[in-house]
Amino acid sequence: MDQALPACMLLVVAALMLTNYPAAQAAVKAPQLSSAHDLVEWVVKYGGQTAGTVAQHPQTGLRGVFANRDIKKGEIAVTVPINVSMDIGPAQWTSAELAVSLLRTKVEYAQVWQLFQPYLGNLPSEEDVYTLYNFRQEHIALLQDAEMEGKVKQALDLVESIYSGTSDQARATMADLRQLRPEEAALITLGGLKRYASIIESYSFGAPNAKNEQWRFLVPLMDMMNHKEKPNVIVDQDAQRQAFVATALVDIRKGEELVQSYRERSNRNDIALLHHFFLNERRPALMCAHDFPSAAAHPATQQPWTDTHYLPGGPLSTKEEASRLRLKLAAFPTTESQDRAALTRNRNPIRDWRERMIVDFRVLRKEKLRLVAEAIEEHLRRAEEDAAAAAAAAAPAAQSASQAVVVDDDDDNLYRGSSSENSSEAAEGSQQGRGADRGFIKASDGKLRPQVVVPLADADVGLQEPKFLKINTAVHSEL
Repeated sequence: MDQALPACMLLVVAALMLTNYPAAQAAVKAPQLSSAHDLVEWVVKYGGQTAGTVAQHPQTGLRGVFANRDIKKGEIAVTVPINVSMDIGPAQWTSAELAVSLLRTKVEYAQVWQLFQPYLGNLPSEEDVYTLYNFRQEHIALLQDAEMEGKVKQALDLVESIYSGTSDQARATMADLRQLRPEEAALITLGGLKRYASIIESYSFGAPNAKNEQWRFLVPLMDMMNHKEKPNVIVDQDAQRQAFVATALVDIRKGEELVQSYRERSNRNDIALLHHFFLNERRPALMCAHDFPSAAAHPATQQPWTDTHYLPGGPLSTKEEASRLRLKLAAFPTTESQDRAALTRNRNPIRDWRERMIVDFRVLRKEKLRLVAEAIEEHLRRAEEDAAAAAAAAAPAAQSASQAVVVDDDDDNLYRGSSSENSSEAAEGSQQGRGADRGFIKASDGKLRPQVVVPLADADVGLQEPKFLKINTAVHSEL
């Protein structure tokens, strides 16, 4: 691996070199572990500004950034200069490869690593960060999803092969660091590599570097802002300020948490769990990305599937899709109610917070699958009832249209009801005792003949009561 020290770190080193050597030495001796207050002061010292402070959320206990004053919509809430961010490598690299790139700074540029201790000391420990790169083996099967399990195993295999140096496809491995600084590299454990891979996977930002290449950055303070589906700030790179900025999307009151959107896909719990290990607040949850049909997009529009495609009349609101979702639910080794019981049981409760998070994920996932299937089935049932009601409402009109249809071998004698042309002859026939209630019609030989009433089956005309078709007896006799 032939990689120079990242440009932003060179800026920090240059700033140090502008001071005298003892002062530089004093900066290097910063404590390895520091408080969040120290981190804020460190960012401000190097040109940052913030209207937020780091604290724990009163309900969840999670660490976040909270407004220390009222912030107006459009106002920049936090500014972090690029020279106190860590550009760690190309955006197309995996987080395991980028972890090697980051650790190269530790083994080859110890002075810079020490300078960043106010930030690095606030990053989560091996126990506190969890993604597909450091999943425990006993947790993999708990996912109850072959595709998700496969992604975790693939990530674990990659990070382990990068650590051992046996990967022939990785663009950076620990073997590179062992060649550069054997003693320093030997201090890095597999758990340490997994930790930094998970930190990069969960905390890093994508943005252009000085050469306008897509790069990955670790940005102090910004990466402490939690994710929400509806954020109140947006984090972006400001080329004019040479900084990352968090701009308020709405008015934010003092004490409110500053929240951003990591990416739209993170609103789906399977993505959030594997890449960040959190669950979204929405209840019921959005459909998991792994639960949409196997085709990644709508075949007609080529747009990714969304929950709106399940709305009545949508392309996924079909009997076939409801059946597919029911089969998916039936294939899980545990049911939604069993998972709920596991979370609330008093005997043998789940003590591992990771396991509890995974079981909670399963509950939300199965609940969503069930609710969507039920909604589709209910919509289809109502559609059938509406169609039946519409047919019943159309029955009187159909009945009226079918009355007194007269058939004759002479087209001129086809009529509906009685006509003035035949009224006198019909009356004459009635007076002769043929029965006025049956009706008469002039046949082709000029004589009046009685009409024959033939009932039709209900199923033939879709009506509730038998209707009658009147046929000329002269023609009927020939049939």
